[in-house]
Amino acid sequence: MSDRAIEKAQRRKELRATRQALTSTEQQKAATNLSQTINHLPNWLPAQVIALYAPADGEIGTTPLEQLARSADKQIVLPV
Repeated sequence: MSDRAIEKAQRRKELRATRQALTSTEQQKAATNLSQTINHLPNWLPAQVIALYAPADGEIGTTPLEQLARSADKQIVLPV
């Protein structure tokens, strides 16, 4: 494995540990803040289809963004 690949793997490990250390309240706040930020992006309003994911391993939740998309009548797609 190259030095760059080792550095990237270590960084991913550190970020995963940081995410997993967040409390559920902190995770929910981050998800809400993210959805509010996305709501103000110029591409949000004209977007008709929104791709989401099922969060795992401490990833940021998508429920607030899903609710925002549904309230705006946007189609939601998930990976298979």
